[in-house]
Amino acid sequence: MKELTPFHQSGGERSVATVLYMMSLQELTHVPFRCVDEINQGMDSANERKIFELVVQTACRENTAQYFLLTPKLLPDLTYTGRMNVLCIYNGQFSLTHTEYKLRKFLRRRRELD
Repeated sequence: MKELTPFHQSGGERSVATVLYMMSLQELTHVPFRCVDEINQGMDSANERKIFELVVQTACRENTAQYFLLTPKLLPDLTYTGRMNVLCIYNGQFSLTHTEYKLRKFLRRRRELD
C-alpha cells in the first residue's frame, strides 16, 4: 500500500480511492444530498463501471442521501434502477436550439426504440 499522491497513482486510481473513501463516510454523515462531479475522469472503463455500480447500489438504498452525479460522459449499457432519474443536458455548438427541438418527435422515436 502506498500513500495517495499525484506521484504514485494515476488520475484514475486517485478517483477510485476518492469515491471509495467518500462512500465509506456515507454512514457517518447524514446530509440531504451529495454531489459528485466528474469522478469518472481518468478511470479506465472497467473501474468506471465498477464505481458507477457501487454509487448506484449506495444511492438507491432506502433512507440515503440523494446523489447528483455530474459527468460529461457515461459508458454504454450501465445498469440503472427504478429509484433513479437520469437527466441528460446537451449543449454546445452542435446542439439544437429550443426552436429546433421537437419533443413529440423525440418521444415517438423513444417509444419505437422500446
